[in-house]
Amino acid sequence: MRQRLQEHGRPSSGHNSATLAFAMAFRIAKSQGMDSIDASSRGALQDDPEFEKWFDTTKEIVSKMGIRVVEVTDPIEQAVFEVYAALELGTIRGRGQVGFNDFENH
Repeated sequence: MRQRLQEHGRPSSGHNSATLAFAMAFRIAKSQGMDSIDASSRGALQDDPEFEKWFDTTKEIVSKMGIRVVEVTDPIEQAVFEVYAALELGTIRGRGQVGFNDFENH
C-alpha cells in the first residue's frame, strides 16, 4: 500500500500511476483555459508541455499529502463515510468547493 501511494506523487510517475495527480492537473489546466485539454488522450496530454507543468506540480502536492486509514467493513457505512469524509475534508466538487471527489466510477 505504501508503494502504491508513493507512486501517486513520484516525479517519474505517468498518468496510469499518478491518477489522482493527473485528475487534479486536468481540472486545474481546464480551469486555467488550456485549449487542447478536451481533445487529447491521457498519454498525449501527459506529453503536452503546457499540461506537463500542471501534472508535475500536482504530483509534488500529492507527494506531500498525509493519509489516514479507516477500516469500514459494512458497504452502507462505507458509502456514508465516503460522503462524510469528502464533505468534511472539502474534497467534493460543487457547492463552491474546488475538490476532486465527484464519486464517479471509472
